[in-house]
Amino acid sequence: MSDRRFRDRSESDEAMLLEIPNEAMGSFRLECTLVNYSGGGVGVKTELPVPVFAQVRVIAGPNQYEGQVRYCEKNPFGGYLVGIKFVSADGGQDGA
Repeated sequence: MSDRRFRDRSESDEAMLLEIPNEAMGSFRLECTLVNYSGGGVGVKTELPVPVFAQVRVIAGPNQYEGQVRYCEKNPFGGYLVGIKFVSADGGQDGA
């Protein structure tokens, strides 16, 4: 993965939820840990892989953000590292 970020990232270690739609079974929630964030997206650690290009909802307490998975890589320390780019309410990219 090349590092083509347009915004500075801040590091974190906060528990969150990732809601992933599934047409066959309905959406399901996956516990994750926030690794880093910016105005354009987040990086999270998960125990299971998440499909690249999947539309997801990031749930952080009372806040929810719509996004698209840009990458999902096996973490050498266990689990997976998932990069999510936020999308605006009208479905367009927010310029991240």
